[in-house]
This record gives sequence, structure tokens and C-alpha cells, in this order.
Amino acid sequence: ASLDSAFAGGVGVADAGRFIRVNGYDLEVDDAKSFRYVGCNLPMLLQDAAREAPDAQGTYPTVDALLDDVAALGIKVVRTWAFNDGDSITVPLQYDGEHFDETVFRVLDYIVHAAGRRGLRLILPLMNYGSSGGGVAQYHKWAAHRAGSRSTADYA
Repeated sequence: ASLDSAFAGGVGVADAGRFIRVNGYDLEVDDAKSFRYVGCNLPMLLQDAAREAPDAQGTYPTVDALLDDVAALGIKVVRTWAFNDGDSITVPLQYDGEHFDETVFRVLDYIVHAAGRRGLRLILPLMNYGSSGGGVAQYHKWAAHRAGSRSTADYA
């Protein structure tokens, strides 16, 4: 089945019990069960997958291979970027201050879908403070350009 058919039913309302919650110093899930995990960081998963075309089934082999390896290692949580911003980025999610690439959003959708099929939880940062992937520096440039400023220092 293609990715389009996998999402044909639309996005449903998430079961709130499936989200991780903080209770004091503990993480909890599903009726206050303690949640402990081993996680990994795959920051460039979106960027790498967006550079490849989906295969005939509408899947992304890079995503599937990496997430299969993660699941096989018993890792339960993956941190990966949900951003890749800027006009100098090869395959940007956000290519200017107001526009996004729907194709890259589809790749992000696939990452979320593929992780869910493997029982993996995701941590999806929406921005990086550093310059990798665009980051705050890119937003400063866009803000300065929109305001007609000659310097991004006005927004730092």
C-alpha cells in the first residue's frame, strides 16, 4: 500500500493516554505507568530521506532501514529534527519565512508513520538554536529581511 492510502482516512485525534507526561521527577504513560527508555538521536533523518525519491510502494528506504535498526536494538525513543529551513539548504522544509515544501512535509509524515508502525516514540524539535538545519540564525535573516533591516544583529 502506498503512503497516500495509509493516510487516506485522514488524521484522527490522538489518544491522550499515549503521550508521555511528567509527574514530579518521573515520566509516565498509559494510566500513570512509569516510562523509562533508551533513546537515540537521528537529527538528519528528514534531510537524508527528503533527498531520495520514494520507492514504488511510496516508502522511503533510508527511513525504513534506520528505524528497523533502531527497533532491533531495543531503542524505544528517537529524537529527529522536524525542521530543515533556509534557502541554502539542499531540500528545505521551510524555504523562506512564509513558505513550506509540501513534499518534505510528506517525508516527515512518513517518518512519523514508520516510527509508529515499529512502536517507536519520537521527539520532534521544531527548531535548532545552532545554525545546522537553518536554526535561529535563519529566522533572524528572514525577520531582518521582512523588516527591511540591513543587519540580523537587530534580531539576535
